[in-house]
Amino acid sequence: MPAVLLFAITHVVINAGDKPWGGGGKSHGGILVHTDWLTMGSGVEYVEEVMLHEAGHAAWDRSHRNSPGWLAAQAADSVFISRYARDFPDREDVAESILPYFAVRYQSDRLTAAERATILRTIPNRLKYFDEQGFDMSPYEPSEVQEPPEEIVTIQGKVIGPDSQPLEGY
Repeated sequence: MPAVLLFAITHVVINAGDKPWGGGGKSHGGILVHTDWLTMGSGVEYVEEVMLHEAGHAAWDRSHRNSPGWLAAQAADSVFISRYARDFPDREDVAESILPYFAVRYQSDRLTAAERATILRTIPNRLKYFDEQGFDMSPYEPSEVQEPPEEIVTIQGKVIGPDSQPLEGY
């Protein structure tokens, strides 16, 4: 986990049960883990992704989700990286944007050209916002490939706007 997230976590609470994980909340800096949630049909396959998301809540929500810079980036992008971010922009957009940011900026070799293009073309202003914060992402180094691929990439699907309607031109 990048230092900026790791050092913001003050505690982790691990409980038995099939309830969702959580981060931040009333106990800012904390992550809540339920041990059975990942194995009992949550649809989540990777603990690392969930931890990064919840660490984002714990570390960044309070200082970024309502900041003028973040809100301007949201407005400029005009779409969201996930349905969850779209449906709950005030509480989930920052955490949902962290994993794609980390993947494209620090692990881009693990992405396909289409995945990289989707992230870079969908949330460019959010990526720039994160870049401008000067976060300590150690021990990770920036990836060499951070731009959309030159080759033509076909991405199938619809981009849904804040009103849950498909956006034209995407």
